[in-house]
Amino acid sequence: GSDDTTYTDASATTPGETYAYQVLALRGAETSQASNTVSVSAPQAPDVLRSAASRVAVARAPSNLTVTVVSGVTLLGWSAPSEDVASVTGYQILRSRAGEPWTVRKANTGFKFTHFYDTWADWPGITYAYQIKALRGAELSEGSNQASLTRASCAGGSFNSTPDNMPVTAVPIVVASTTQDYFVLLVRPDLEAEREFPISVTLGEDGTTTLTERLATLPAAHYRVEKYPVNNPGDVDGDCIHDLDELADVGSSNPLNRAASVAITDGAVAIPDRETFEELSYQGTRTDDIHLRGLQHVKFFFYHRLSERAGVYFMNTTTHRWHQHFTQAVSFPNIGWMRGEIVYHPNVVAPDGSLGVYRFEFAPWDAYPFDHVQYAYEVLAASMPLLQNNLAYYPMPILALPLYHREKAKYDASRINVVLEQDIFPDTNFISLNQGTGFGLLRVMAPDERPNPRDIVIYEALPNDLPRVAGIITSVPQTPLSHVNLRALQDGAPNGFIRDALDDTTIDSLIDSHVQYTVTRDGYTIRAATKTEVDAHYEASRPAAAQTPVRDLTVTAISALSEVAFGDWDAFGVKAANVAVLGTLGFAAGTVPDGFAVPFYFYDEFMKANALDAMVTTMLADTDFQASYDTQAKELKKLRNAIKDATTPVWIITALEAMHAEFADGTSLRYRSSTNNEDLPGFSGA
Repeated sequence: GSDDTTYTDASATTPGETYAYQVLALRGAETSQASNTVSVSAPQAPDVLRSAASRVAVARAPSNLTVTVVSGVTLLGWSAPSEDVASVTGYQILRSRAGEPWTVRKANTGFKFTHFYDTWADWPGITYAYQIKALRGAELSEGSNQASLTRASCAGGSFNSTPDNMPVTAVPIVVASTTQDYFVLLVRPDLEAEREFPISVTLGEDGTTTLTERLATLPAAHYRVEKYPVNNPGDVDGDCIHDLDELADVGSSNPLNRAASVAITDGAVAIPDRETFEELSYQGTRTDDIHLRGLQHVKFFFYHRLSERAGVYFMNTTTHRWHQHFTQAVSFPNIGWMRGEIVYHPNVVAPDGSLGVYRFEFAPWDAYPFDHVQYAYEVLAASMPLLQNNLAYYPMPILALPLYHREKAKYDASRINVVLEQDIFPDTNFISLNQGTGFGLLRVMAPDERPNPRDIVIYEALPNDLPRVAGIITSVPQTPLSHVNLRALQDGAPNGFIRDALDDTTIDSLIDSHVQYTVTRDGYTIRAATKTEVDAHYEASRPAAAQTPVRDLTVTAISALSEVAFGDWDAFGVKAANVAVLGTLGFAAGTVPDGFAVPFYFYDEFMKANALDAMVTTMLADTDFQASYDTQAKELKKLRNAIKDATTPVWIITALEAMHAEFADGTSLRYRSSTNNEDLPGFSGA
């Protein structure tokens, strides 16, 4: 009789008894359909004869486990152990799906939060049961109470079609068929893994039907075929729309993709042909993604990745250049994102020797392990019928490429095509990475040699680290998002790939001389320059007035990030202030790290206590230090050693130890610098 959406059942108290509930809405005499079913077991009555050891074991375990649905996602909540909670290092999640044996859903949450989103628990009509155990290092507690939830069935009723499993004994896969059948082809890329992917839905023909692959064919043991009757279709992707309705309109629908249909002006859930790819793609320079300028590409977006509820959208990238613009347009769920783009290279050779490769890559700062990449590879291919084994993974150079090299053996043993920079630019003699003009000393650098800010550097292998320089030439290809080009963009330095640069007689004749180096969109020029020209160039680029970073030394105590505001950046640094603000934006627990910020006051007092501030003042006033790179390197090394050898005041150590005591023993901590001298006008400071 009220709008209250909570209810307390005071009668559900029989110890050990399981109670199941559904909720219906009343509108006058009208009754709605029932909600999903939720069940929970009442706690067992205390056993006065239970041993003391047994009572301690129960007290050290989590309790009061509940399972609910929040914004379409299964949410677990529980109470922390009543004893020895300080030593808890995480929780283990156990799950049983549809009455099947219990499995470990999450071996270790890795945090003390008493909730968990199970994005793998969304199949219509399926019951999911859970139990929680506490982890204290390697020690595992007894289990909590068990709680379960049955996800709501499809509004129009469940799909009761039971397929016939057909043996696969050879490839190509040919099955006996009639026009009253249709077939779902499933693949298990790794026979030792449980994951199986549905990769095609095909209408039957009279006599036999050939089921085709969009990727490299595997041995027959990797495949399974399900046969369904046309007059009683199934729902392979679990989206409550039967397979044949979706098969009739692939693009706006997709029987292998649970994502809901969207207008083509926003995107699609499949790319059936080249025409659709072109309609969705963008190619031009009006994008902030510098690595995509001039390349035809379609951005994609996974949600609930790796889960039963997973879906993928192919964005209309002409309409939406940014992933977040797309998510806002279609009210995209903010859970389990995995995003990137598919880039078409018409002149790159595919595995069969033909021209034309679709490369997929993730966001530049994302690095996913092999199993995630394999998942994306299979799911993208299943939703791209235009493919002919010409989809390839491109590990982005900043983070993904090093991870790829560490896991290369797994890729080599899989069917995942991989393309690297040398595959994409095999016949290119010049690439303009960053346009501009620089003046400086032209030098050939070894990878571990440190250049000076006024050097025009030539590298025959990309360095692992690059400080500020006046210009960059590499004789190995780069991409716009390589760490070398990001440095060039940050510092406004001209940067270009020049194949066989040291064989160019003009370049070779100018090595160890002052030069002017210019990179344009279409080429480069390099000529001899005088020392006077070089000095005049840098004098003209010098800021008109000295810049002194703002700092607030009145804040004298370590603060929790939850107590730091963005306006406190001048006391704690911009990085700390930004992380603190992220914690106020409503992200799911655990998304933004929790921690503390140490104020500049600590650093200032440490420097003064060891007379290091006077050492810095003297060093900056030295004319040799101002004029000589060698003197700078020598004196800065002395300063670093002096800082390492200095004595930290006792009160600073005491404050840091008190901060550490706020974390449980064994907690893995990370430390990041946070400064007030980054991103100043005319000086990055990074």
